[in-house]
Amino acid sequence: MAEKVRNSLTRSSSHHRVEGKDVPMRRRNQIVALLLMIVSLLLLLSLVSYTSADQANGDFRFSELGKVFSNDPMIRARAESTRNWLGLLGAIVSNALINSTIGYGIIFFPILLLAWGWTILRRGNYHNLALFSNYVLIAALLLASIFGMIRLLTQPPLMPMEWSGVVGDFASIVLSRLLGTVGGSITLLAALFIVVVLATDLDLKTSVDRIRNLYLRVVEEISERKKKRKPVEIIFPESGEVTASIDVSRQKSEGEEVALAEDSGILKDEVPDQSFSELGLELPHRRPEQPVERENEQLGVHLGENLEQEIDYSFPLVDLLDAPQEKDRVDEEELEANAELLRTKLANFGVAIESVSVTPGPVITLYELVPASGVKISRIVSLADDLALALAAKGIRIMAPIPGKSAVGVEIPNRSPSIVHIRSLINSTKFREAKAALPIALGKTISGEVYVDDLAKMPHLLIAGATGSGKSIGINTIITSFL
Repeated sequence: MAEKVRNSLTRSSSHHRVEGKDVPMRRRNQIVALLLMIVSLLLLLSLVSYTSADQANGDFRFSELGKVFSNDPMIRARAESTRNWLGLLGAIVSNALINSTIGYGIIFFPILLLAWGWTILRRGNYHNLALFSNYVLIAALLLASIFGMIRLLTQPPLMPMEWSGVVGDFASIVLSRLLGTVGGSITLLAALFIVVVLATDLDLKTSVDRIRNLYLRVVEEISERKKKRKPVEIIFPESGEVTASIDVSRQKSEGEEVALAEDSGILKDEVPDQSFSELGLELPHRRPEQPVERENEQLGVHLGENLEQEIDYSFPLVDLLDAPQEKDRVDEEELEANAELLRTKLANFGVAIESVSVTPGPVITLYELVPASGVKISRIVSLADDLALALAAKGIRIMAPIPGKSAVGVEIPNRSPSIVHIRSLINSTKFREAKAALPIALGKTISGEVYVDDLAKMPHLLIAGATGSGKSIGINTIITSFL
């Protein structure tokens, strides 16, 4: 009991020591995060308040800022004429970041710093933010290069250098020399589109599908609005009046009449037809309604007939399928060699085998091993990799034990597998005499027997497998079984 109390006290003290070490680290991270957010906010303010008029005031070294503490008239004049929200320091920083880097795209830099400070403070996911930061910086560099290309294409330049910066101008000049202005522009736009797609969805197909769905939704909404508008023509008598065409915004049901009020000229419902005759208006003649039976008779459709009708369907002949070639037989020497190799390899590891029986199949051969008395099955299972290496096989499967037998099964793929023809499955007695509602011939078992199952018992059938494993062949086999 005393030992348990001592162990619990030791664990609690070590836990407190670990927590005590974590507290200073957590506080240090919080301080760093706050400082990072403050610096990013100041950078953002200096960049937002940048004007080209401050370029002259910001074009001097940081070492000259020490003259602020002295009563230097030049520094005082520059400070008074600076419009930047952070004064001379803001003008110097914004001028250096905008003109000497990637232009106005550098504004994403303090935003990313602010996001990093907030993530460190909240202890968020650094991986996603790092990935997003890379995409944003690359997009800003591409934007600066695009603006630099626009400056090259337009003479005199359409936009000032603040849009592209020194880096954007240099990248656009290099691309124009390498690919020309047209090729460079196409390359930059394509690269920017790819970066934006990766930053938003990380999947180009998802973005294309989203744009297509948005376009289809807009087209569908426009077509629905057009269908809701039904034009109604009001024809006045020949007395000099002008024929008017009025659009009714809602759809009228069949048999409902639209009338014009005598006093105000407003369209109203359920007004007697006398109002139209008194005003001298003519309604377009409505087509007389025909009974449904008469219309159906004109179309040659009689509702009284039974819709269910038996179809005399004759199954296609099996002769349409290719006849199987000569039956491929597994090389007996290969089978005997594999059986002897299995016995020898297991004997090297101290596993004695009394007998080995072979059941060849079209693709896989089953070797049934009867271990000697006292041999544990787990020892044979643990040697699966060694057996695959000795047989130079792609992979083997061990059934320990075989259900209903006192033997261990080792399935080894044949070096030259046989082709299972669909005609041999359809012609088999097992398939023809199957009592299933929807019989399907899936193939042959390891022992070479035809395998038939009922699709009605498996309404949720999943067909899966690696590329080239035969999924399409399986689906075609199921369809052929129905035909």
